[in-house]
Amino acid sequence: MSPPSDPKHPILDIDRTAAENDCRINIKAELELLHQKINELRETEIARLTAAVSDLTALLKTARSGAAVQAASPRGRDRAVLMLRLAQHEDCTVSSP
Repeated sequence: MSPPSDPKHPILDIDRTAAENDCRINIKAELELLHQKINELRETEIARLTAAVSDLTALLKTARSGAAVQAASPRGRDRAVLMLRLAQHEDCTVSSP
């Protein structure tokens, strides 16, 4: 038996309400998934930035400890500048010698 064609018929109203409810539930579920994805991206970015800060801190400590020895040498300054440039271009990961 097919549903009545009158748009105000109670059966159609129930179906419409159920469909609207399903739509709301689907939207909420999608929104929750988007929130989870944003949180994952934030965590990944924070981890990457923390690693970059750690690498740069180690690089600065290395540069400061060798600064007194290398200060008199232009070649030493050039090497420190090169290491800093590499850190900027290689996703902030530079291995110190």
